[in-house]
Amino acid sequence: MIDKTLKSDASRTMNEWFDYILEQINAQIRTDQVMIDTGIADNDREEFYKNIFNKNYVKIAETTHQNVIMMTMPYLLTDLTNSLKDLNIIKKFLAMDDGKLMVWFIINDDDEATELQLFSILGQINASYSKTGTGLDFLIFENSENVEPPPHFKELP
Repeated sequence: MIDKTLKSDASRTMNEWFDYILEQINAQIRTDQVMIDTGIADNDREEFYKNIFNKNYVKIAETTHQNVIMMTMPYLLTDLTNSLKDLNIIKKFLAMDDGKLMVWFIINDDDEATELQLFSILGQINASYSKTGTGLDFLIFENSENVEPPPHFKELP
């Protein structure tokens, strides 16, 4: 039998949470309105509301996509660096491309174990972030190949 007291407490808590969230959203929108009306809002904020008002769904989607990238990329990078801690990697370089973190690795020659671990990490992290539109691309080179990454890649310590 379901404990009706527990259910009503959970419903009340959820309702209180929704009320709180709606109050916060309303307060933020009112603050934005004042900022726009007084001319102190930044361009991105004004553009956001113009796109909503004009029902420019493509621009809204683009903005949302960029926000998702900004919110998820620090976590993706943290997951990546934590996963690489114990691997034998000579050098690693990073670059960004529209939600994809591109990683250039230089590993020891014939180090198949590290290469397999990198592919495993790639799969695990991409699976975790696949629904966000963000992810990883790996380029793996052996040291003897003497290949340098393009200039937009930055070396990681």
